[in-house]
Amino acid sequence: MAGATKNLLQRQGRYYARLVVPGLLRSAVGKTELRTPLGADRRIALQRFPLAMARLLDVLSVARRAFEAKQQTVRRPLNETAIAQLHYQESLEYDDADRNHSDEAMSGGMPSYNACYADERLATLTEIASGGATDETIEDQIGHFIEQLRERGNIETAVGTNEWRKLARLLASVQIETIKRSLERDRGDYSGQPSFPPLTREPVNIQEVDKLPIRELFATYLKELNRSGKGAAAKRRWAPVIESVITFMKHDDASRITRVDIIRWKDDLLERLSPKTVTAVYLGAVRAILQYAVDNDKLTMNPATGIKVRAAAKIQNRSKGFTHDEAIALLSAAYNYVPRQAKNPRTRENGYTTAAKRWIPWICAFTGARVAEIGQLRKEDFLVLGNIQFLRISPDAGSVKTRQYRDVPLHKQLIDLGLLDFVNQAHLGPLFFDATSKRSSEQLPASHLSKRLSQWIRTLKLISEDVDPNHGWRHRFKTISRELGVDPRIADSIQGHAARTAGENYGDVSLVAKDAVIRRFAAFDIIPNSNSQ
Repeated sequence: MAGATKNLLQRQGRYYARLVVPGLLRSAVGKTELRTPLGADRRIALQRFPLAMARLLDVLSVARRAFEAKQQTVRRPLNETAIAQLHYQESLEYDDADRNHSDEAMSGGMPSYNACYADERLATLTEIASGGATDETIEDQIGHFIEQLRERGNIETAVGTNEWRKLARLLASVQIETIKRSLERDRGDYSGQPSFPPLTREPVNIQEVDKLPIRELFATYLKELNRSGKGAAAKRRWAPVIESVITFMKHDDASRITRVDIIRWKDDLLERLSPKTVTAVYLGAVRAILQYAVDNDKLTMNPATGIKVRAAAKIQNRSKGFTHDEAIALLSAAYNYVPRQAKNPRTRENGYTTAAKRWIPWICAFTGARVAEIGQLRKEDFLVLGNIQFLRISPDAGSVKTRQYRDVPLHKQLIDLGLLDFVNQAHLGPLFFDATSKRSSEQLPASHLSKRLSQWIRTLKLISEDVDPNHGWRHRFKTISRELGVDPRIADSIQGHAARTAGENYGDVSLVAKDAVIRRFAAFDIIPNSNSQ
């Protein structure tokens, strides 16, 4: 039996050359796939197949070139002064090029504009500039100049509107000035200066007007994110990405970035960064920022859309959560933790860090919360309702992924170990970092603390290298919840996981329901006197 030939399709006894159209090119091609009939005889079909495929690939090649060209068309509205100066500058450059062309050279001193033509043209332009011309006259005399601006993305005016006629009057006035300059040049006089006001103002750098600086685009994007409280995190994480793009592209203009540029940048990053980092951080950041430009009519297309990093799934040799023995070992190390006594006060561990190592693993074990969420807890986040002691994970304290508060009842073992005694003795404010200390970076204190705890746990060598020190508790909490037959909606509510369906968003998961679940979690048997420095 003959082996399968890629892109050769057989349907109802007939053969076709078939090529799937990439998603980004489907609007240009108008189809999701291309097919060419090759007949019913397989031998003849195979003979025809190479030429048919070449033609199909050529169709995609043309569509791809059109796609790349379209990416360069950006909507960059220009103000009146910029439009006038751009049109005047280009008209004079055209006049100069016309004079330098041998086939158009003047003979016998004949001027570019003879008197009759110049007078007729000036009269028509004056009528347009004064507002007395019909739409037909404007379209005939100025229409192609307006269309040029529209194709560049500098304007969006419709024919016949007040804005369209106003723009025509502006361009007609500029044309009058260029004809005057041309007639002066015919006499060898290149000293003439315009009197039309927009042309006498401070010169506009047209290239700068048409530029979309990546840094400015990022700053505008951050300003909008700041309104929702997410700007600081994006700035901290994405600022290096923006500098990486600018350095690689060798320019700071988003409108000049093409899909090919993004792919080249991606390939360069993969030489030194992991596929996960390139995908989640670098491509993710650029894709989001360029899409923001598209959504706000600054770009017509996002060149980063659809670009992916092909990477093999990470090898997993064991469960993602802590085993029972690992959990016992870590919690025992936290319970018995005593910091080293350093003689130098500068190297001595502060009380906040000691408290974090002592309590955060325990709180995470019975809440399944993110380490950074627990690291930003304040004294005022520990509350009581009736006979239920609970903590509140709140956006007021810092970053919360869901941007919603949630209440989590305290397990009896946490209370027995003295967690509430520690809280009651603390000052108002954060329990695990000093909010008054100066920070050397824009990273949130709780995020910095989370990384330090992860490093500390690694030094204890109590868990496998395959387990994330900070995320192991979340996986373990979910595993124990399933073993206990806990309603997934309640477990998700405790851990701050989003609902999986619209129906799960209806109704509330009460504090009583969550308390009933937390009570079912077994206490841990602590190993005393563990060496946990």
